[in-house]
Amino acid sequence: MVIRTGIIIISDKGSRGERIDRSGPALKESLQGQQNQTYDVVGYQIVPDEKEAIQKAIIQFSDVSSPGDDPACDLILTSGGTGLSPRDVTPEATQEIVDRLVPGFAEAMRMQSLATNPHAMISRAICGTRRESLILNLPGSPNGARECLEIALPAIPHAIAKLKGDPSDCGKPSGGGKSSDYGKPIGGGKPIDCGNPDNREKQSDYGKTSGGGKPSDCGNPDDCGNQKDCGGGKHAF
Repeated sequence: MVIRTGIIIISDKGSRGERIDRSGPALKESLQGQQNQTYDVVGYQIVPDEKEAIQKAIIQFSDVSSPGDDPACDLILTSGGTGLSPRDVTPEATQEIVDRLVPGFAEAMRMQSLATNPHAMISRAICGTRRESLILNLPGSPNGARECLEIALPAIPHAIAKLKGDPSDCGKPSGGGKSSDYGKPIGGGKPIDCGNPDNREKQSDYGKTSGGGKPSDCGNPDDCGNQKDCGGGKHAF
C-alpha cells in the first residue's frame, strides 16, 4: 500500500515568505527513507497560524468533494502551532474538524520526546481521524517534527489500514512479527518477571540516563549540573 501524504506547515512568517521552511523537507526526507513502507507526498502547503486556514488545508487533503477530484490523503502531517504561544491554535483547529481522536500517537510522541527535552511537556499536539485520513500534529522545528514523526511511523500503516476497514487481527504487529513479541523488551531480550523480587533491579531503566550512567538525583542540588539545558532543546512546539 502506498500511503498518500499531505504536509501542512503552520507558520505566520513562513506563509508570508519571511522564513524558509525546513520542517517540510525534513518530513519528506524521513518518509522517503522508510524501507518497509512507501509514502507519496502529494500535497504541501504553508498556512498562517489561523484556525480557518489550518482547517481549510486539512479538509482539502482529507475530503473528496467530487468524483473528478484527486483521492484523499491517507496521512496528513501538520507542523507547528502546538505550544503555548498566543498564536498557537493548531490543536484547537484540528480538534474541531476530526471525527475521532487517537490519543496514543500524541502520548507516545510526548513520552519519548521527554527523554531528551523537558519542553515536550508543553506540547498540546493531538492526533485524530477525519473520514479515512489520519491526522498528526507535529512540532514546528525540523528536528522536533522529524523525531516525533519517526516515533509514530511504526504504527501509522496499521492505523491507516484499520481506518480503511482492514479486518485483520489487531494483535499482530504490522511488521509480520509474532504477537507474543509485545511482551518482550524492545531490544529483543527475554521479558522480565516483574513479580519476582529478584528482578526488581532489572526492571525499568527509565531512571537511568540515556548514556547508561547513573541517574541524576533531581532532588539533589549537587546534581543540577547533570541535567540538560532546558533552553537548548531541539523541539519547538
